[in-house]
Amino acid sequence: FEERIERSLERILESRVSDATGGTLEIGTLDVRWSRLSIDVDRFRLVVPSRAEGDPLRVEVDRASVGIAVRGLPGLAAGRLHLSSVDARGVRVALDQGYIDALPRGGRRDRTFDVRVDRIAILEGEFHYADETLPLDVRARDAGIHGVWSAYRQSLTGKVTASADLGAELFRKPLPVTVSASYRLTAHRLEVFEARASAPGVEAELDEQTVSWDGPTLVTASARLRADLDQLVPWLAVDIEGLGGRVDGDVAWSVGGGPVQVRGRLAAEPFSIGPLRLTSADLAVTVDPGTVRIDVRSARGLGGTLAGRVDLDYRDGLAVAVEVRG
Repeated sequence: FEERIERSLERILESRVSDATGGTLEIGTLDVRWSRLSIDVDRFRLVVPSRAEGDPLRVEVDRASVGIAVRGLPGLAAGRLHLSSVDARGVRVALDQGYIDALPRGGRRDRTFDVRVDRIAILEGEFHYADETLPLDVRARDAGIHGVWSAYRQSLTGKVTASADLGAELFRKPLPVTVSASYRLTAHRLEVFEARASAPGVEAELDEQTVSWDGPTLVTASARLRADLDQLVPWLAVDIEGLGGRVDGDVAWSVGGGPVQVRGRLAAEPFSIGPLRLTSADLAVTVDPGTVRIDVRSARGLGGTLAGRVDLDYRDGLAVAVEVRG
């Protein structure tokens, strides 16, 4: 009898998730522990096709234990799922920019069920994101996600930590990055705050951000950046003669609706690139696929004050153009 119920529950879950996501859910084994109203799952796999040509979203879980809240049982028939706990290990998520760009925008979508989770703990997580237009490849590992339900905010609130390798044409080899952030998650948005990231020669503190599933651009973010260019130079894929110094300022970037774009306003003291040797500088930086533009708004060096511009084009080798005024 219990085995029949487990098989029925497995079919219901696969059907519900398929209806909600348009994907395919496969469950290796499912074991219901009636004494404590929990479900143990081994080998969980979800594949959601892209709405355009490209790779699907893939989610795999080695092991998971899910607790069902007793007070939430009456809502199951109406499509409301109330979980007292989710503990998972060996979670792997993979998606690319094409999948994100193809997501529907412009309004809330009907949902076949609502989910509330009182407590979540995910260990040994992995995340892979790829963007062929840049190209950009992000591989996070040892990710940990912890959270509890906030009745006041009606959201899942917690913390994320991970180590990652950032691969891009700009770098000689993947740049190691460590990240940590706090979050609030609802059905329609993700709020990120107290976020920090560090890499060789770089420290960043992200401003509080809200990621909406309904806007034209999925992610827009800004951060306070501090960089020691002398430490970062060995990681760069191209040799930029004379690049060095320390910079500090604000940067902003967007992901979704096209290639990633980065804009920044930085102060440097000192700063050098090519023939320029500056004791201080006010810089505006623009990063687009294959190019970097540095506008020197004002600077002190070479025996006086000056302004200018440096253009780096690394789409086919490296080309550097320098313009100095003053």
